[in-house]
Amino acid sequence: MHLGLDTLPQALRDAVEGRSAEHTYLAKYAELQKRSPWRPNLSREQIAQVKPVVHRSCARIGNGRKALFVSEHFTTRVIGLPEDESRDLLQALFDHSVRDEHLYRHEWREHDLVFWDNAR
Repeated sequence: MHLGLDTLPQALRDAVEGRSAEHTYLAKYAELQKRSPWRPNLSREQIAQVKPVVHRSCARIGNGRKALFVSEHFTTRVIGLPEDESRDLLQALFDHSVRDEHLYRHEWREHDLVFWDNAR
């Protein structure tokens, strides 16, 4: 998502820079569960423990570089924007973030081990 932020059109970067967004694990859980049956059904207690959180939409992560910090599966709204503007801004960010030139596709070879660093 470093490259995603670095290549944002200026107008889009201006719209997201300095803003925060709400994220929730449950946003599309049922949809994701249909595609990945290994995801368990969550109990009421588990659901109650998964609260929405707010993070900067452009955040410094791990190595100190800023990265775009939104996900079409978890980011639900941009704080401080009307619902329609929030939805449109997030959709533009989601569309940008999954462009082919922003994706990493690993070509597996024997003995490969790949880590996804999701720390921030």
